[in-house]
Amino acid sequence: MSLLDDLKRQADAKNAESGEELARQAEREENYRTTLYPKMIEVFRYLSDMAEQLNFVDTAVHVSYPIKNYGTLEDLRQTEFKVKADSQKAMKEITFTFACVGDKRIAFDVHDRYNVDHLSDFLNTQHITYVCNRRRDDKFSVMGAGFRVEPQVPIRFVFRANIETGMIELNIMNFDGLNNDRFIVNPDVITSAYLDELGKYILRRESRLFRLEMTEDERQRLRERLTDDRAGEGLARRLGKAAAEKKNGRRAGTAGKAENVSGSQQAAASPPPMTQQPIEPVVEIRNEAPVQVPVSVPASAKDEAPAKAPANTPAEVRDEAPIHVPESAPAEKPEERPTVPPLNFANLPNASGSPEDLDLDLGEQAHKLEQLRGDPVRLFHKAAHTLSSVNRTALRSEERLTIAELVGGHVYPVVERVYDDYRRGENSLVEDQQRRTTLNACIKFVEQLAVSYKHAFVSDYDATVRVGEPAHARLAEWGFRILEALRTEQRLRALRYQKLHGGAWWD
Repeated sequence: MSLLDDLKRQADAKNAESGEELARQAEREENYRTTLYPKMIEVFRYLSDMAEQLNFVDTAVHVSYPIKNYGTLEDLRQTEFKVKADSQKAMKEITFTFACVGDKRIAFDVHDRYNVDHLSDFLNTQHITYVCNRRRDDKFSVMGAGFRVEPQVPIRFVFRANIETGMIELNIMNFDGLNNDRFIVNPDVITSAYLDELGKYILRRESRLFRLEMTEDERQRLRERLTDDRAGEGLARRLGKAAAEKKNGRRAGTAGKAENVSGSQQAAASPPPMTQQPIEPVVEIRNEAPVQVPVSVPASAKDEAPAKAPANTPAEVRDEAPIHVPESAPAEKPEERPTVPPLNFANLPNASGSPEDLDLDLGEQAHKLEQLRGDPVRLFHKAAHTLSSVNRTALRSEERLTIAELVGGHVYPVVERVYDDYRRGENSLVEDQQRRTTLNACIKFVEQLAVSYKHAFVSDYDATVRVGEPAHARLAEWGFRILEALRTEQRLRALRYQKLHGGAWWD
């Protein structure tokens, strides 16, 4: 083949690719005009009517917002409802806002510079009005601060039409606590019934808007599968003994290089690792209330308990020979259990949902995830949506991790493939829409996977500290998984020239 023929062949291939991309873009634009745009108009009209009525009628909705370890903004009323859209002819974003306003501000002191900065960053991120009076020493270093938080919390619902994925993204700020939530809404589900449930949700009435439905048979199958998994006959055996041994061997090698692991930890039964090796750090997840760092107390400052008398000392001594106790013998002290502070992650949603409302068939989920392996964006959205529902449901650690490992086992190889593909083009200056959408969806999945392991860590931590049940091997495993997920997120964000949120660094 001559040089000219080769150049013609390359030009034809490029023209064919351009034609396919133009066809896909035209298809997405047509889907927006016929599906997404009409649904956005429905949402906008409903919220506009609702805002008009709520500004006229007093619904008497009262809510409280706790700021962890510092106080609670109590008896706030929902008011000042507003709605706006970016365009009427090509509507792609709707913003619905209101405020929770009260009469009682809260004031408190923070006695540590790190907590002062952390709390200030958190309140700024959540757009909370406050006054901070910092106290400094003779070297002008911050020693603490007095905070006064105003009783006003802004709430925002943002609906965005994503032309690339054909879905509607819903971002909610400060509604269910001082945090940010994100949902992916299929436009097909937006009906009059859905909008009615949305109105109930905004008014904090009983609503099944963000709950998943399932039949009684499906619930029973989920219970049976979880029971099998707890008995050791479930997920690990279904995935295959050979694959599990291979992954466990890879995990052991990685752990040996990273840190010394005790023999009991290596022998403990745990899920296989997600990657071949931990991703190195490079140098942001949903923000929740900050946690105050406890100040350590010297051992000499602890109160000493009185000594106990020996258990076999008789109540009365008659004519028997006296028992000689040397005066120099030190009195025994009862063993003091160290006071360990409660564990809180900066990014951990409240898992209070009922397991009865969790629509999840593990076999069906595995089948759906397998079918989506060729479409990374839809796969990441599906996995993130599943884990988000699980992370908001009150489940036992074994049940939660069974689902997390199932989802992670199917999705994580695609995460590695996407990262390797885009890393090779990291020197490119222009980021196209496909790359941006794929990386954002991938980051959302990794965030939710980390949340699953954070819930497991908190559960085992509480059992170890408060109940006395030893779970050190599992804590080491879950801590490793959390760090691994955070470093994976760090690398993925680096491809978009982003850095981690403060909450991720805190964790």
